[in-house]
Amino acid sequence: MLGRVLMFTGTASRRSGEAAPTSTFALDVANTSPSDLVTDGTTIWVVDDEADSVFVYEMDGSLIGKWQLDSANGASSGITLDPTGVVDDMWTVDRNTKTVYRYANVRNRVDGSQAASETFLLTGVNTSPDGIADPLVTDPDDARTWLGASLGTFATLFYGDDSAESRQMVVDRQLLDDGLFDISTARPARLISGPDSFGPVGAQRHIDSTGLGNTVNIQVDLTPDETFNFIDNIAGSTKDFVGGTVFDLEVLAPRAAIFNNIDHGPLPQEAIESTAYLSRDRVNWVEAEPQRVWLEGWHENLGIIWDGFAYVVGTPDNTPFRYVSVIHGGPGALLSDGDNELNAVAAVGEDFQPVPLLTPTINVSNSAGDEVAAGTAVLFSGVATAGQPTTPIVAVTVNGIGVDEVDVAGHFFSSATIQPGNNRFEFTATDAVGQDVSTTLTIAGTQNPKDAIDFSQFTDITGSFGGVYGRTSFVDGTNTLLVELATRNNGTFATNAPLLVGVTNIRSRYAGEAMTEVMDADGVTPDGVPYFDFTNHVINGQLRPGETSGSPVITFRNPSREQFDFDLVFYGKLNAAPLIT
Repeated sequence: MLGRVLMFTGTASRRSGEAAPTSTFALDVANTSPSDLVTDGTTIWVVDDEADSVFVYEMDGSLIGKWQLDSANGASSGITLDPTGVVDDMWTVDRNTKTVYRYANVRNRVDGSQAASETFLLTGVNTSPDGIADPLVTDPDDARTWLGASLGTFATLFYGDDSAESRQMVVDRQLLDDGLFDISTARPARLISGPDSFGPVGAQRHIDSTGLGNTVNIQVDLTPDETFNFIDNIAGSTKDFVGGTVFDLEVLAPRAAIFNNIDHGPLPQEAIESTAYLSRDRVNWVEAEPQRVWLEGWHENLGIIWDGFAYVVGTPDNTPFRYVSVIHGGPGALLSDGDNELNAVAAVGEDFQPVPLLTPTINVSNSAGDEVAAGTAVLFSGVATAGQPTTPIVAVTVNGIGVDEVDVAGHFFSSATIQPGNNRFEFTATDAVGQDVSTTLTIAGTQNPKDAIDFSQFTDITGSFGGVYGRTSFVDGTNTLLVELATRNNGTFATNAPLLVGVTNIRSRYAGEAMTEVMDADGVTPDGVPYFDFTNHVINGQLRPGETSGSPVITFRNPSREQFDFDLVFYGKLNAAPLIT
């Protein structure tokens, strides 16, 4: 048996009683599993979830043609179009993939196939989609009310009177959506300038989920940011002057969503008792212009009243903005009774979808490659880039310590002395809102086997040796300190080469750990002490008591340019056992 389409003329506003169809027609023989239809009054489109196609009919039932859906859209259970005709796109919903598919410019398609131009997943609670409809209010004489507000209420609020012309403007500009605002991916703005109060003594938390709306519980243990930085069942009251209660979207956005709450009647007055203002700089403010109102609010329980209306607003000239100030009362309100109940604010794009806060990025490289001789000072350079101009980079660290230099553009430099084995360096960039991004470099510190020193053959002879300092100089461009250093045998016995001099316990002369580090050391001891090999500076291979070695130059990197101290440790070779032949 073929499926049929039945038309009921003049019944869009019928709420009770019975009606007989005024006309009917049979579907095409290939259209055996119709799941939904949509019409613009001259054409009817029927989607079929077995044929995975859209069948196109004249109003009298004559088949115009059909076209194939996207291959991923194999269980289409609903179809809709733009009722205003502004765009020729159509949308379907798939019961299996829980996805809405957008098909661009298909209103005149009657054959072939079409790939979806865009898709989005439904919210977690929308698990059994069975039909789709554009909930925009399109009838200027629509007699319905929402929380006591009629189409005429909004016409008066937005355009000054409840006239046919004003109601038509509300419809033409698609200002009313008889559906829910999807908050599943919304990122609430950050409160940066405080509220007036949280009601008389605290924030108002709605504890009734059945829809009465006037059941609240006073919460005195919440701070403003805990209340306003989430879209939830808690609301507070804002100040009554522009710039008093301010939210930072943290991005330049074309639109913002305003979420209000209702704590009591009368309605619709208590549902519309705020006015929003928008700014790029918190100095110059303009009154927000409504772009759309979601008449069912945001809570998936349609019986809920306290979630009120969800507004999306923008500037009159569509200039992007960053800050939103909400006041109680004002020209955008039906009621001014000394307070309001504000839930949260969020950044929204031109498509009414939430605007994400982009995370920063970081890239870094080193001057020496992945494998470096232990004791080598390696220079790292990189750049940390903000996700958007409104959230600049405020810190760059390496292994939890600030890098040597970072400029306003995010270019940074740092150095480190490579130790034997794997050296892991984690670079982290943090932006102005606390978002972190990290990258890691690993450098292997090697020692050439032929030059490797067997430290089991060395002993600490620091008690018999001391340093003799010569000229010091500071290289301004590289923040390096050059020190001429000799060693003196202060003991009572001669010491033969080899002779190693280690640098340890580098510390600020004022307080705390110094940022200074040894550069170009000849190696690192098993205990991690960078050392210089003085063997070639010991004349005739031996230092007698009171004698001094030559004076090689040792180098320190000192990016903080602070005075610092350090200790020297001296290593000499143990006396070898006599060789018996």
